[in-house]
Amino acid sequence: MIKEDASANYTVSYGGDSDSSGNITLSPFDSKTVIITNNDIAFSDITTSP
Repeated sequence: MIKEDASANYTVSYGGDSDSSGNITLSPFDSKTVIITNNDIAFSDITTSP
């Protein structure tokens, strides 16, 4: 499995030759590519009334 440390500010997705969890299966002489994409989580301002 291909993995990186989680961050509360980002969601991660895996692509390329891996499954959606980052898992790949390698056989002898395989060459595979895994794409890790980090998307920032939208920040929303909180406004309070006095």
